[in-house]
Amino acid sequence: LVAVFVAFGAGAMATAQFLPPGIVNYWADVDPFDDVFASHVIDDDGVMHVVWASQNPYAAPGDSDADIFYSRNEGAGWTFPVAVNPWAATDIDIDEAPRLALDAEGGLHCVWQSRNDAGGSGGDWDVFYRQYLAGTGWLSVEPVNGDAATDNGSLWNDDVRPNVAVLGDGTAVVLWQKTGGADHPALRWRERTKMGWSADEEFADYGVAPAAMTTAAEGGIVVAFQYLDPPSGNHAIVFTEKGVEGLWSRSMIIADATSDNRHPAVATYGSGEDFERHFVWASNSSELGTGTDYDLKHLVRYTNLGSRGPFTIGPNWL
Repeated sequence: LVAVFVAFGAGAMATAQFLPPGIVNYWADVDPFDDVFASHVIDDDGVMHVVWASQNPYAAPGDSDADIFYSRNEGAGWTFPVAVNPWAATDIDIDEAPRLALDAEGGLHCVWQSRNDAGGSGGDWDVFYRQYLAGTGWLSVEPVNGDAATDNGSLWNDDVRPNVAVLGDGTAVVLWQKTGGADHPALRWRERTKMGWSADEEFADYGVAPAAMTTAAEGGIVVAFQYLDPPSGNHAIVFTEKGVEGLWSRSMIIADATSDNRHPAVATYGSGEDFERHFVWASNSSELGTGTDYDLKHLVRYTNLGSRGPFTIGPNWL
């Protein structure tokens, strides 16, 4: 849990103070195993939820392959980790890169990538989804990529780096990367409604995951992702939105491929005419006098006023 305090003074730079870090995963002070890929959310009751990949034998003694675990903190400390991938206690394959999203009813939606042969998915990387409901617990695990059980013999068959966000009506939208050939990746997408999964569709050829995703106050989602530009080899940053009515907006370029731009993040603020989309990414563009090393850029997209930025993130960027 992080608390941030920002102080402003005339002519003074903004300063941020962070509370000392606490330990989330059990046995951290004694175990030699890695706990990585954390993703967390905080619900309306202030309960903290986290998923991550761990080699710790939380699921069974002697289990040392990477599995996905979940813990919560209601204010009295973190609960003992519970396995999200149901094969954690018996498999020897790697599960990693989990992402967690929260819906308006307090339910959790988790996606991750796995090499476990679950339901005939083979030993290639596939993407899986599992939902958590208060009072019920974790529901059945479901494959996300529609060809999980049939792409095992193809040369370019890995489905990796998923992310998830939830529309206001509870529909979980998942984006992930599929190897589209020897020279490029492609982003795929699918959504999980109460009725089941939509078709597995291409989202962006040459799109690179993980896509940044967040749910806005009015129930839509905002997505930002890397796009590999084949002629230059650079990456652009692109964003699009999916409204509560279910339609994707036209994609817009945040940063073009005249420089290399990577690892976008997105957050939103406000609603209606005051709705703001905030994007942060790494860029080697020198347009703001930052040289050709990778620095962080920030851009704001307003509903009525267009875009402001990019700005270089530094000591006084607020």
